[in-house]
Amino acid sequence: MAKPKPTPPWTPRRLREQLGMDVREWARVLGVATRTAERWEADDVAPQGLPSEVFRGIASALDAGVPGAELGRTLSLGLGAYLHQSLLRAHKPAR
Repeated sequence: MAKPKPTPPWTPRRLREQLGMDVREWARVLGVATRTAERWEADDVAPQGLPSEVFRGIASALDAGVPGAELGRTLSLGLGAYLHQSLLRAHKPAR
C-alpha cells in the first residue's frame, strides 16, 4: 500500500487561496495592513506575533479536514464568529 503524500507546508499565499480570499480580506482577517499581507506572500514568509498564531490555527484546521471554503466564509465574518463556532463544535454533546 502506498504511503499518503505529505501535504506541503502552508505558505501565506497557499493558505489564503485555500480559503478563497483576496489579499485585502485576508489582511483584515489577520488584523494587518494589506501591504503587510502582500509582503508575506511576495517574500514567502510567515507572519509574526498574533497573526502567526492565527495563521497556524487556520493551517491546523485545514490539515484536520475543515473545508477551506467553509472556513473562509466563517473567518470573513470575523475571528469572534470563528472562535464562537469552534467552541460550539468542541463542546457539542455526544449522541
